[in-house]
Amino acid sequence: MISGEGECPMVGSSVIVVSEAYILPQKQALLGTSKPQKFKIGRNCVISGWDRGVESMKKGEVALLTCSPEWAYGNRGREHDVPPDATLQYKVTLLDWVQSKSRREDFFFKKWNAEKKKKRERKSPVLQLVL
Repeated sequence: MISGEGECPMVGSSVIVVSEAYILPQKQALLGTSKPQKFKIGRNCVISGWDRGVESMKKGEVALLTCSPEWAYGNRGREHDVPPDATLQYKVTLLDWVQSKSRREDFFFKKWNAEKKKKRERKSPVLQLVL
């Protein structure tokens, strides 16, 4: 949607994003534009679609992330607003990010993320990043 500048954040990076969320196929809005949210990539703080999608973005970039249930809330959904097995679409803006200062922490999360990626690839879920 809008290109960013610089490097992409790595596993362990602290990122700040704003987003708009929709349930597909009706494109039913979940929330308006969120307040800035901060999380660390690869720490299971957000849905796996966000971890993978934001990891591929650059500062200032606006992307459309379409997350199948396997990359979102799965068959459990999220109480009160996301039904089970919902495909979600997010318009995400990466406002800023900072790399972790701990090399040991980075090594641990890269290894953890590689193992998690292997498990996800066996499921063949759909994650689409539109730039």
